[in-house]
Amino acid sequence: MNPSIYGLTKSDLSLWITEQNEKKFRANQVWEWLYEKRVTSFEEMTNLPKPLIEKLTAAFVINPLKQMVVQEASDGTVKYLFQLPDNHMIETVLMRQEYGMSVCVTTQVGCNIGCTFCASGLLKKQRDLTAGEIVAQI
Repeated sequence: MNPSIYGLTKSDLSLWITEQNEKKFRANQVWEWLYEKRVTSFEEMTNLPKPLIEKLTAAFVINPLKQMVVQEASDGTVKYLFQLPDNHMIETVLMRQEYGMSVCVTTQVGCNIGCTFCASGLLKKQRDLTAGEIVAQI
């Protein structure tokens, strides 16, 4: 599987764009589509030329996670179980608070601490997540 484009910093994206013989401003357009418009496919980036969309599609994925299960508790807490490209599973939890919402984002597969409230602690640490896998959770 190709790497997630969310694993690139803005300067990395700009460098990649110029290496593709595209104009540098295209990096800002892609960044806006990803982080402001939150598209789920490169084809939705309607102000990009088709050849650039094809290059992006050939080089990257947008979301490397596969949503497997969604569970909602009576207090409004929502747990998402995602499958990673290497078939490991992670959880992301959305919690409703009096002040708004907060999210528990997973940063590694497994954990050596073993907190009883956290499913990650049931499995010893396997690896750290990539930046793209972390960003894709939110």
